[in-house]
Formats: sequence, C-alpha cells, structure tokens
Amino acid sequence: MKSKKKTLDIVGLVLNLVPFAGMLPVLLKINLGYPLQQIVVLVNMLCLLAAFLISVTLIRKKETRSLVVIISTVISGLYIAFGVVLVCVIIF
Repeated sequence: MKSKKKTLDIVGLVLNLVPFAGMLPVLLKINLGYPLQQIVVLVNMLCLLAAFLISVTLIRKKETRSLVVIISTVISGLYIAFGVVLVCVIIF
C-alpha cells in the first residue's frame, strides 16, 4: 500500500507539471496548427483535472497525506482557481 500511495503522489505531481511542458512551444516561438493547439489544450485540461482528483483523494486521509500531496493540491487548486476566474472574466 505504501508504494502505491507513493506512486500516486508522484503521478499527481507530474500531471500538475504537464501544462508547463505544454507552454514550451510558446516559449520557443513554435507555431502549432489549429488542431494540434486544441489537442494540447485538451490534454492540459484533462491532466489538471486528473491531478486535482488524485490530490484531493490522497489529502483526505491523514495516513496518505504528505508534503508532495500538499504541494500537488496547492498547484492544482491554483490552476483551477485561475481557470474559474478566467472563465468568469470571459463570460462577464
């Protein structure tokens, strides 16, 4: 059980870092075509949602809570909060 929890910790953190890798084409000034750009956005959103669900699931129980899980939850929460604010600004 301990190795499974540790694996989920790392998976949650890695899934939170995937969107930073998605920003590499922007930083390198590589222009992605329309369909590829949409696929990258979709993968980023799915990774963030999966990371948030994993982090919240692990942080709920005291025995599965660790520093990696807390950091992953904070990063996921900031991403989600920023997304909600961005959607509200666009809608209103």
